[in-house]
Amino acid sequence: MAISELHKLALINKEGLNDEWEFNEWAHGVTGKAMGKAYQAWSAAQYISACHALKIIKK
Repeated sequence: MAISELHKLALINKEGLNDEWEFNEWAHGVTGKAMGKAYQAWSAAQYISACHALKIIKK
C-alpha cells in the first residue's frame, strides 16, 4: 500500500501545479492536485527519504 501511495505522490510531483517536478507544499485531499508553493526542497527530500525507506532506491 505504501508503494502505491508513493507512486500517486510521484505522479502529483511530476505534474506539478504549473511545471513538471515542482515538489509543491501539499496536495489537495480530494482532487490530488498539487497546491501551495512550488520547488520545496523539504518536499523533495521527504520523497527521496520515503523511496529509501521502501527500498525503491538504494543509497
